[in-house]
Amino acid sequence: MKPPKFHVGQAVVCVSPVAGLKKGTIYTVESLPFSRALGRVVIELAEFRPICGIAQTWSPERFAPVELLPDEALAQLLEETLEPVTA
Repeated sequence: MKPPKFHVGQAVVCVSPVAGLKKGTIYTVESLPFSRALGRVVIELAEFRPICGIAQTWSPERFAPVELLPDEALAQLLEETLEPVTA
């Protein structure tokens, strides 16, 4: 069995929306339980709570990892987009 491509706490972006998921929205991986019915690992998201005690899960293929910018790139992006405040 292949290891999961995501880990708990990781930010993921929806690339294939379905029932409640929005394309381009960033979510947080809550857990990665093994689904015996599907025979593979599925994703539970922190932004969705269980309904009637049943966790909502999605296929990992619906998500891609969020790439974080290095501090230098983030600082440069902010510098380019924000106007200085004059007192």
